Amino acid sequence: MSTKAQLYKRYLVAYSIHCGIDSVPKLRRELEMPYRTIQNIIDSLEGLDIKVEFIGAKKTGRYVILDWGPYKLSWMKKEAPYMRQVLSIQKSSDDL
Repeated sequence: MSTKAQLYKRYLVAYSIHCGIDSVPKLRRELEMPYRTIQNIIDSLEGLDIKVEFIGAKKTGRYVILDWGPYKLSWMKKEAPYMRQVLSIQKSSDDL
């Protein structure tokens, strides 16, 4: 997989969390990615200076984006459809 595709996956996971698709089961359904891939991506967001935190109980909690670092949310929103197209991920939620 190309570096660009890996980066797009990270951006989409972060943007999805922001949009309320904020748990691993929801992210799996929305982004059509395996559980472990999503966990690895969430763990790697810190390396992009995107601060994410898990809030709540293990089974009922959710992720939240605390800080986008150098990235602009408006750019994420604008580019999300293109990133989905590049990754061949169908849109199943009106939130993205």
